[in-house]
Amino acid sequence: MKFNSKIGWWFHITVVLFTIITLWLFYLYIINKIGSLAFILFISLLILFILPRYFLTYYVFEDSYLYIRSGLILNIKINYGDIISFKESNNIISSPALSMDRLEIKYYKNSFCDSILISPDKKQEFIDVLSKRIASQI
Repeated sequence: MKFNSKIGWWFHITVVLFTIITLWLFYLYIINKIGSLAFILFISLLILFILPRYFLTYYVFEDSYLYIRSGLILNIKINYGDIISFKESNNIISSPALSMDRLEIKYYKNSFCDSILISPDKKQEFIDVLSKRIASQI
């Protein structure tokens, strides 16, 4: 069962602004030879990291673990048996969550407690499924 990340208005604005700025800078550089190609390439690299997060942030319930994907780099598997707790959160730290309407999941990772923030689009349904998966591991 797959849940996409809820996307907050601020993330939509970020993606649109970076895209417009990059296209505008390319236009200025190519047509008018104004600006630095290095700066344009830097902005383009930012787009390469932002756009994949925009389209590739989701959470999948597999048989024995929760799979969290965000962009091209972040892939996390959390076994249901390792989950200690979860609660609603509005924490602003960077995470595989594209909205401020988040869930914090605490879990054991290599004998230490870790946590991750996610923002499933159908949060209550996600909570129900996660609760059942955790309960089936007890």
